[in-house]
Amino acid sequence: MFSDNERAEIESVKAIVQKKLRELLSDLPADTYPFFKECILTGECFSPLFLDEEVHDWDVYLKDVVTAERFEFFVMSDTPTLNEVAEVTSEYRSITKVNGKLITANGITFKNGLQVVTQSCKKHRTTFDFVHTMPYFDMATQQLFISRQQYDSIKNKKLIKNPKFPQFNKSREDQFLQRGWSVA
Repeated sequence: MFSDNERAEIESVKAIVQKKLRELLSDLPADTYPFFKECILTGECFSPLFLDEEVHDWDVYLKDVVTAERFEFFVMSDTPTLNEVAEVTSEYRSITKVNGKLITANGITFKNGLQVVTQSCKKHRTTFDFVHTMPYFDMATQQLFISRQQYDSIKNKKLIKNPKFPQFNKSREDQFLQRGWSVA
């Protein structure tokens, strides 16, 4: 159960997410919109929003793997959409599927910072490594889903491992520890 102040804070974050997601999607050609009807925004954007920090990752997961594959194909074959994909910088070291564009085996990064994960789909969030990365905003219902445990993990900057995560990644834990998080 959330207090009135906590509910107000959650509603405030939801409003920010709704506005930002609309803004990010409006930068893309209208032909991409059907792909996002049943997407979710999830991952590491929620912690900074609740902690009043800068958001670096706006990660969208599409409805299912088939939709993700169709989206990737569409982007690579539609010039106006491909023009909105971020350029590869000299320090980028991963293999890209389109020369000079940030289309990788994992996803597509657009110039405006939107990252569309194409290696999996929205059900993948249940296997994220840490609990604080699991809140999500559902585009279809316009609802923000966050559990008490997720909220507390974020507000207290406590790393809680997701028991459904298949393997532990020490370097990822270290990244959070360097940013002031601690292990619960």
